[in-house]
Amino acid sequence: MFLKRDSEAKAILESVKKSRIDTQITTDGKQPEELARTKSLSYGIMNLSNFSHLAYFGKVLGIDLWHRKTDKSGGMQDAFAFLKPYADGAQKWELQQISLLDNEIEKLKKLFVATGSRMKIPSYCEYTTALKNNDDIEVLLKPCF
Repeated sequence: MFLKRDSEAKAILESVKKSRIDTQITTDGKQPEELARTKSLSYGIMNLSNFSHLAYFGKVLGIDLWHRKTDKSGGMQDAFAFLKPYADGAQKWELQQISLLDNEIEKLKKLFVATGSRMKIPSYCEYTTALKNNDDIEVLLKPCF
């Protein structure tokens, strides 16, 4: 996109549907490859963050990755729904996570805010008030509308 080669960017984004989203997110929103890692939440957040960036670029170019899902696979919204109880504090992360869990929960909330900003989702933006550091550069660069 930076190089004004939108047709190539669109082709890459279209390929993400089958090669990434369909293979990495289950219908219940889990990301099995990430959940199997020693830093399962960290990798799940990182993977979903990358998907969120791609969904935003797709939105700019008229390719809808945000709503992508099939009968056999889930989509980004399912992955966010799976992680929401952990961001809310309603559930405690029980899978392997060898780094500090509190730091990862904060990153998860920031991911909700950033995605809420990019995709115009008010309920995701509500996490702004739950962040420990509202003046974090990432939050300032992606303010919720």
